[in-house]
Amino acid sequence: MVLFLNNCKLILENKGLYKIPKNNVLSNISNAAILGTLLTMASIIFGIGFYFGTKKTQKDPIRIENEMN
Repeated sequence: MVLFLNNCKLILENKGLYKIPKNNVLSNISNAAILGTLLTMASIIFGIGFYFGTKKTQKDPIRIENEMN
């Protein structure tokens, strides 16, 4: 009996007790949906930055030409 209890004590020290994992907001969403959402958001943000970046650079040569004249 003592040997069994010592064995149980060693197992509990090494592995611990089972705990039910806590769920978070993203635990109910599949990995593919999360990855797709992140890629879509990154593409939209890049597209907005690229659009406004090129729009600003297109105005600069006109302004410089007007200043030179």
